[in-house]
Amino acid sequence: MKRSIRIASVVLLSMIGCSDQGSDILYFSSFESKNDLSPWDGVNEQMLSRSAAPNGGYRSLRVGGGCLQPIATLPLQVDADGFYRLTCWARMIENNDAGIVVRKTHDFEPVAQIQISGGDWKSYASRDTFFAGAGDSLTLEIFCGGIILSEAEIDLLTIEKVD
Repeated sequence: MKRSIRIASVVLLSMIGCSDQGSDILYFSSFESKNDLSPWDGVNEQMLSRSAAPNGGYRSLRVGGGCLQPIATLPLQVDADGFYRLTCWARMIENNDAGIVVRKTHDFEPVAQIQISGGDWKSYASRDTFFAGAGDSLTLEIFCGGIILSEAEIDLLTIEKVD
């Protein structure tokens, strides 16, 4: 029964993320297959973990890094003016230094960010919403580690219009 509910949740969330008419979802991934990784730079199929957040399907993205940052990037194009929020489920595997940032491509300052901490799956949301206009280019970036190597798992990564 639990497996059926999980499968139905993943299918529903995938349909929401893939719809392009009337959707308030700018980006969504539950990282269930290598196809979910194709638009990303810096990730590969070996980074799909067999662990997942609650109601997150069967897999997540396992990222780890050292000095070179960000370790993964995703370019996005905004279709509609609005205020957006970044959310995900995540947990630290090793050490405690990982985060997700959204930037407007032409600007260095982040417009939304999440700092991941703790070894248990936890839901995260950016503290503030950010405005993006139709035609704006955004970059979604994942940071993990630095001088000390770190590893984290990320699932149900979403940028959603909230107004």
